[in-house]
Amino acid sequence: PSYRLPYIKGKFNDDKCFICRDDFNERVYLWKIPCGHIYHFQCMKTCLRYSRVCPYCRTE
Repeated sequence: PSYRLPYIKGKFNDDKCFICRDDFNERVYLWKIPCGHIYHFQCMKTCLRYSRVCPYCRTE
Protein backbone atom coordinates (compact mmCIF):
# COMPACT_ATOMS: atom_id res chain seq x y z
CA PRO A 1 0.00 0.00 0.00
CA SER A 2 1.00 3.59 -0.46
CA TYR A 3 1.47 5.74 2.59
CA ARG A 4 2.75 9.02 3.95
CA LEU A 5 5.88 8.91 6.07
CA PRO A 6 8.50 11.30 7.42
CA TYR A 7 11.98 11.35 5.88
CA ILE A 8 14.70 9.78 8.03
CA LYS A 9 18.25 10.17 6.74
CA GLY A 10 19.80 6.84 5.77
CA LYS A 11 16.50 4.92 5.85
CA PHE A 12 15.83 5.08 2.09
CA ASN A 13 17.84 4.13 -0.99
CA ASP A 14 17.39 7.56 -2.58
CA ASP A 15 17.95 11.01 -1.14
CA LYS A 16 16.21 12.89 -3.98
CA CYS A 17 12.69 13.03 -5.34
CA PHE A 18 12.60 11.67 -8.91
CA ILE A 19 9.81 14.10 -9.80
CA CYS A 20 11.30 17.45 -8.71
CA ARG A 21 14.93 16.26 -8.18
CA ASP A 22 15.15 18.15 -4.86
CA ASP A 23 16.82 16.53 -1.87
CA PHE A 24 14.68 14.95 0.81
CA ASN A 25 14.97 16.47 4.27
CA GLU A 26 13.47 15.96 7.72
CA ARG A 27 10.97 18.80 7.26
CA VAL A 28 8.86 17.08 4.59
CA TYR A 29 6.73 13.97 4.25
CA LEU A 30 7.32 11.34 1.60
CA TRP A 31 4.94 9.04 -0.23
CA LYS A 32 6.02 5.43 -0.64
CA ILE A 33 4.04 3.73 -3.39
CA PRO A 34 3.43 -0.03 -3.86
CA CYS A 35 6.43 -0.54 -6.18
CA GLY A 36 8.68 0.76 -3.39
CA HIS A 37 9.70 4.12 -4.86
CA ILE A 38 9.42 7.23 -2.73
CA TYR A 39 8.64 10.82 -3.64
CA HIS A 40 7.87 14.09 -1.88
CA PHE A 41 4.27 13.77 -0.73
CA GLN A 42 3.21 16.96 -2.53
CA CYS A 43 5.01 15.98 -5.77
CA MET A 44 3.28 12.59 -5.91
CA LYS A 45 -0.08 14.09 -5.00
CA THR A 46 0.22 16.46 -7.97
CA CYS A 47 1.50 13.70 -10.26
CA LEU A 48 -1.48 11.45 -9.44
CA ARG A 49 -3.84 14.06 -10.87
CA TYR A 50 -2.48 13.22 -14.33
CA SER A 51 -1.35 9.61 -14.13
CA ARG A 52 -1.82 6.54 -11.93
CA VAL A 53 1.62 5.02 -12.67
CA CYS A 54 4.96 5.36 -10.90
CA PRO A 55 6.93 8.19 -12.54
CA TYR A 56 10.13 6.13 -12.30
CA CYS A 57 9.27 2.54 -13.22
CA ARG A 58 5.80 3.07 -14.79
CA THR A 59 4.18 0.41 -12.56
CA GLU A 60 0.46 1.00 -11.94
